[in-house]
Amino acid sequence: MFAKLLLVPKSMAGITIVSSLLDGEGSDFADDFDSAFKAANWTTLRIKNHVSEKQGVRLGTIEGTPVLTTTKLVEEALNAIRVPWEKATFSTDDHSTSPWFQSGFLYLVIERKPAIKASAVR
Repeated sequence: MFAKLLLVPKSMAGITIVSSLLDGEGSDFADDFDSAFKAANWTTLRIKNHVSEKQGVRLGTIEGTPVLTTTKLVEEALNAIRVPWEKATFSTDDHSTSPWFQSGFLYLVIERKPAIKASAVR
């Protein structure tokens, strides 16, 4: 279903999918996205060495990057499958992953899974 939401010509579609270092669950989740994008004929770059204490899913570009035509497609697809996410702008000084965040790329960053609040556990 996710892949069908992303169908666009391959020449227009590319995304970098990033997950945290030493986070198997987040890495598996990011791999699922990578597979879905590839099934929709997108070009993907998979990075598995992000170092961060943040939580959740972030979608964004580096500061100063013009709006990419694919951004809206990914936003709509994430909303359609009800994955909570937030918009992000990455700094040119952010070296929390290798290769570093670069201008002109759309990044889907899978951060650590948010902790379950004690009140939600019964």
